[in-house]
Amino acid sequence: MLQPQEVRGARSAMMDIALERGRSLTDEVLTLLKEVIRGLQVPPERMTENVNRSGGPISAEAVTPKLGHKIGRQAAHGVIYHAAQEAGSRGRGQDLLEVLSRHP
Repeated sequence: MLQPQEVRGARSAMMDIALERGRSLTDEVLTLLKEVIRGLQVPPERMTENVNRSGGPISAEAVTPKLGHKIGRQAAHGVIYHAAQEAGSRGRGQDLLEVLSRHP
């Protein structure tokens, strides 16, 4: 039968192995990511165009926590979700913040 200190030692050894493997994999991922983003160009005018084309739902992520402080997280999520649906159904020119401003 194993003694408690033997179990702790085995658990500690397994954690050391898992942490080292995790560190090694993280290093590999970061190295590959550097290669992926090397030379990446992000034109600001295209970013603005894409945000405008989307109708503004991208701003929902910033608005939800702020509204959540006032009315609660779940309620804020529901309000933002329905406003994003409304903004999306109206097409271009209708953004999320405009829809939200009409529903105080």
